[in-house]
Amino acid sequence: MSIDISVNNKQWMQAIAEQKHLYLGNIGDPKFSLYQMIKLIPHHNKDDIIFDEDRERFLLSNCHKRGRVPKNIIAIVKDLQKIFNQNKVTLDIYASFYEDLGRASIHKDLASVIYLQSVGEVDWSVWESDEPEGVVIDPDKSTCLFDRRLVPGDMMYMPRHKAHRSMPVGHARLGLSFAADGGVDPSSYIK
Repeated sequence: MSIDISVNNKQWMQAIAEQKHLYLGNIGDPKFSLYQMIKLIPHHNKDDIIFDEDRERFLLSNCHKRGRVPKNIIAIVKDLQKIFNQNKVTLDIYASFYEDLGRASIHKDLASVIYLQSVGEVDWSVWESDEPEGVVIDPDKSTCLFDRRLVPGDMMYMPRHKAHRSMPVGHARLGLSFAADGGVDPSSYIK
């Protein structure tokens, strides 16, 4: 099944304008494997590789700048750049090899994010919270607005400053995070 990640998707444009999260649907096999991600590491800027040894995961940031990322993934960056034309769309790749076992915290991002699950599964939750960025959010003192297990091909929109958590389920997980970075809030120009 293909999904529309363009300005023609009125439901998504409304979610952006109203700063609401939205499950966009499943695009099918993203055709980006753990092996392809591992092949990026030797060619990646060492400052853009972040290891989280406590949680046994790592992040390759600024992947949109690398020529070795598959063309279908770069095409998504280009499509999103047409929508978020007052921001810079970036690509970060998250990988983990073990279940998170509840260590993932509820947090807020400074950028609006379009998340694509590529390998494995994650439990994705969205929370209502007035806590500022950087403050750990207690799930017992917040309301869960959305809870769904994302499988390969599932795509999610998360506006900036919205509390959320992505918790890997099972073993290996690979997720692609496309961010609309920059000082301009997309809800200010997408109506």
